Amino acid sequence: MEEQLAFNGDSKSLNQKRDVEFLKQIASKYLNTPYLWGGRSPFGIDCSGFTQQVFRICGYALKRDACQQVEQGSEVAVLSQAKPGDLAFFRKEENRISHVGIIWDQGSIMHASGCVRLDEMKDEGIVRSETRQLTHQLAGIKRVLNH
Repeated sequence: MEEQLAFNGDSKSLNQKRDVEFLKQIASKYLNTPYLWGGRSPFGIDCSGFTQQVFRICGYALKRDACQQVEQGSEVAVLSQAKPGDLAFFRKEENRISHVGIIWDQGSIMHASGCVRLDEMKDEGIVRSETRQLTHQLAGIKRVLNH
């Protein structure tokens, strides 16, 4: 059986820190990737795997789980001060961090929930585009990128 291999991309050092436009380019490639708990690939990914992979490609090392990633970066006091590329963290019950996403622009967030998707972001949390329901309660925002 004959095999052929090809490479159709760019290579770069993972130590090189990239800007927010590059980060958004990389994150966009994951759009519609199905949700898979523990997943870290375009075939299935969870919320913290998504942020970890995107940031790693951009030269930033994040820990694996959302409850660990919230310990990294510098705090952003309120959503109105957030910049694209900041990480937003969410809690469900018991004040425990259970979800993370990437602030996309003023009023939207990219995150893995069902699939990697763009949803509306408000001071209270994430509003699912289709249902207009609040699905995740905002717990805090962190800045990891060197803006």
